[in-house]
Amino acid sequence: MDCNRSAAHTPATTCTRLVLVAVATYLAVVSVGHANEPGVAHPGLADARRDAMAAAAELNTQLRGQLQSTLKSGGAVGAVAACSTIAPAVTAEVTKPTLTVKRTALRVRNENNAADDFELRVLSAFVAKTAAGADPASLVHEEVVATPQGPAFRFMKAIPMADQPCATCHGKSIAPDVAAEVKRLYPRDEAVGFEAGQIRGAISVIRQLP
Repeated sequence: MDCNRSAAHTPATTCTRLVLVAVATYLAVVSVGHANEPGVAHPGLADARRDAMAAAAELNTQLRGQLQSTLKSGGAVGAVAACSTIAPAVTAEVTKPTLTVKRTALRVRNENNAADDFELRVLSAFVAKTAAGADPASLVHEEVVATPQGPAFRFMKAIPMADQPCATCHGKSIAPDVAAEVKRLYPRDEAVGFEAGQIRGAISVIRQLP
């Protein structure tokens, strides 16, 4: 509808009202888009967001704590071997019946962590934002999506590449014995060659909504 042309025949408020109706209709069907975009809250969204953020934080804290402990006791080679069992165990512990948690990346070490289409899109956006100067530690994304089980809240938080201890196993200069152990456990490993400050991956959470 051409608001400028119709204003000569109807009150000026008519077009304004139509625009407001259109905006209201749009917001009614959009529950959550990218993080920080406005939307109408889906029932249970606040609880889903809280659960997703808590799960992501728990996974990160437990993994870092256990891996740092293993690095001290068994060195880098021992940490690589331990990580192959610690990471899946911690992930399974954090996962709940209505909440799925995983680590993923554009370049993964464990093929079981390969990104789905949604995660690929968000990870690519994280990389672009970091290249444009954003702090990778601050990058999160949340969105309500349709699934076969019903609406679900998807949450992703970027994992920045830290200098240590991450560079020991994921950096550009990896000790030969560490590289050999990585190759033995993960023949198709792609998660190397990162520099501090880059996006190494993300924690991805799916929380079913009522």
